[in-house]
Amino acid sequence: MRQKKTDVLKCLILESGEELWRRSYKVNIKRNHGISRTIPAVNDQYVVTIGPKGHVMCVTADKGDFLWGIDLEKAYGTEIPYWNTGQCPLIDDDIAIIAPGGSSLMIGVDCKTGKVIWETPNKGKWKMSHSSVMPMTYAGKKMYVYASIGGICGVAAEGKNAGKILWESKAVDANVIAPSPLVLDDGNIFVTAGYGFGAILLKLKPIGDQFSVEIRQKYGPAEGICSEQQTPLFYKGSIFAILPKDAGSNRNQFVCCDPKDGKKILWTSGKETRFGLGPYMFADNKFFILDDEGTLTIAEANTSKFEALSRTKILNGQDAWGPLALADGFLIMRDSKEMLCIDIRKQTDIKK
Repeated sequence: MRQKKTDVLKCLILESGEELWRRSYKVNIKRNHGISRTIPAVNDQYVVTIGPKGHVMCVTADKGDFLWGIDLEKAYGTEIPYWNTGQCPLIDDDIAIIAPGGSSLMIGVDCKTGKVIWETPNKGKWKMSHSSVMPMTYAGKKMYVYASIGGICGVAAEGKNAGKILWESKAVDANVIAPSPLVLDDGNIFVTAGYGFGAILLKLKPIGDQFSVEIRQKYGPAEGICSEQQTPLFYKGSIFAILPKDAGSNRNQFVCCDPKDGKKILWTSGKETRFGLGPYMFADNKFFILDDEGTLTIAEANTSKFEALSRTKILNGQDAWGPLALADGFLIMRDSKEMLCIDIRKQTDIKK
């Protein structure tokens, strides 16, 4: 709430929008493309959020009772990215996984107590990006993958080595990174960013307790599949994404490609069907795609062609870039001025 200079977390009933509880704290912030584009991490006991200026907050899921908080700027010297925080937190076995940058590249925090149980040293002085930490298991090792401003790395997620860097690479050298790393099959990781970066495909190879990193492919935004703001989808062995504005004639189209060759576009949504920077997700064998104008497209999920099932104007469309959320057949979306919930259990009868 910009007028009251507060960041607010609300718990609402999906069917009615009735507020069950709220938790807020003071923060002075100017409007900047909707101020916040992160989504909370939720499990049966805890809700963890990262606010627009790097304030981490953990509350109980049932009543919103405050448990603990961390100001990343004060505690770790985090440099908040331009356009505010874009990182979404992760809860794994009641441990909150956060990537501050600053003095610690990544931390694991006990959700119950707020105690930092492990930290990853930031020897390269990598900075926080808009990207989020992604879980990955490969060659019997569970890790967290993070694309920061400075490079990409994998951090051990369990055991006595939790927090230890298993591999790292400076090949991801974009100045702005919003999409999160996309974990593919067989140790492959697809990383993309906007503003001229394009995309890169990395391959991990086990070497004892650690991994080497091989660059399998790297190309510019007009040469293959890439994304500026949203994280691509990996479905049935193919990658799906909305191409950025600097992708040439296919710009802003929803496309499908072969992950083994990111330059091989299998199909596009067509020059008459462009989406801008809006979010998209997969559910119920369908793609849900929200464009910059606030129109929701539901398309058949397949790798052979783009087939739209319905298009419905939902929002006014001012900066409609926040991630979509789905629960029990209810789809939550927002732009910079409005959040709403629609019932998609009957696809042909979309209701606000």
